[in-house]
Amino acid sequence: MSLDPSSSPSTILDAIRWGTARLAAQSIESPRLNSEILLGHILGLRRLDLYLKFDRPLAAAEVEAFSAVIERRLTGMPVQYITGTAECFSLTFSVVPAVLIPRPETEVVVERAISAIQPLIQEDDLDLFRQGQRRTVLDVGTGSGVIAICLARRFPTLTVYASDLSPEAIAVARQNAACHGVADRITFLTGSLFNPLAGLGLEGALDMIVSNPPYIRHEELERLPREVRDFEPRLALDGGEDGMAIHRRLVEGASAYLKPGGLLIMEMGEDQAAALDRVLTGQARLHGVTIHQDYNRRDRVVVARHVEEKTKRTRRHG
Repeated sequence: MSLDPSSSPSTILDAIRWGTARLAAQSIESPRLNSEILLGHILGLRRLDLYLKFDRPLAAAEVEAFSAVIERRLTGMPVQYITGTAECFSLTFSVVPAVLIPRPETEVVVERAISAIQPLIQEDDLDLFRQGQRRTVLDVGTGSGVIAICLARRFPTLTVYASDLSPEAIAVARQNAACHGVADRITFLTGSLFNPLAGLGLEGALDMIVSNPPYIRHEELERLPREVRDFEPRLALDGGEDGMAIHRRLVEGASAYLKPGGLLIMEMGEDQAAALDRVLTGQARLHGVTIHQDYNRRDRVVVARHVEEKTKRTRRHG
């Protein structure tokens, strides 16, 4: 939409107010925040800098560009897809509509994975590392690569594999890994779940499998917010009839690749803990199930250990 020059915002503050009003009129959540982020994106400025330079005049091309991104936001397109970036675990990641936008819940998955692998790495003998015997992790359904990249950055001696069914997602993850300096320590694989591991000799070799699989029930997809339903990839959302179709396949395949004592860590829907516990305890070699909550005190992460003996009780952690 071209702006009438007589009503066109002339300064940074004018533009913030104009964008806020446009977004608020269409009931876009957090309209001022959205307006600030989008204007900062157009001008290459941090939100703080917008207010330090609030009376800076805007060029006509800047006003037109800002108007264009506001119009895109009014269609429901998430801010992260418009700017091409999203924040997670204090890092910035490139995102496109081929990958799910990282959410705070996935930070909980990263935290649980770090807590699980850190004691193992601390126990490792330096001589073993020099011999090439590293701890090894697989991130299944890596998307933009958030989990794999966070782990690789945190633990330089860790060997990381990351798989995804979508070639477009793998391309984004590779780009993010390069931006964060860990491209040489993550092996990216394209394919469904464990299929890309065939022939790599990883059977019984993984210390941890971690995943944020799709967990929305199929019938609930059309009831999702417009920003999610119309713009984020269905492949990363649709968990089948009960939301746990991919979780079951992860559980079925994990034992073949985990070492004794290795962990399977999965994000889940807030109401799926009991059902996933039944799935896990019905699997002969994945037990010792623990449930962890997200920042809103909702069940969000399930952890199971690959063991020989069955641990019967499920433990729940905050």
